[in-house]
Amino acid sequence: MNEDGVIYFRNGSELKIFKKPPLGIIPQHIWKENRGHDLIKAIVRYSEYGGIKYIPTEWIEELLKLNIEAKKDQTIKQECDKPSIEGVFIGGINE
Repeated sequence: MNEDGVIYFRNGSELKIFKKPPLGIIPQHIWKENRGHDLIKAIVRYSEYGGIKYIPTEWIEELLKLNIEAKKDQTIKQECDKPSIEGVFIGGINE
């Protein structure tokens, strides 16, 4: 691959050229998990520092909201993984 993100691939005598797509975005579930970890680290830093009298309520509220959403997402995933009476998963065919 060169500096322009072009990949040259030789298949026998044929030369194929592929351009690497641009970088996308972080998936939302990963961003939320990282944000939760960042909030926890900030809360710990504030609590360990003696000069701060309170943790910003916005941080606590956001952390609680992320926690509620994560539990809700986990519950939905667990429900989708359960087979129904007919032997078919909610998310697809039970093989």
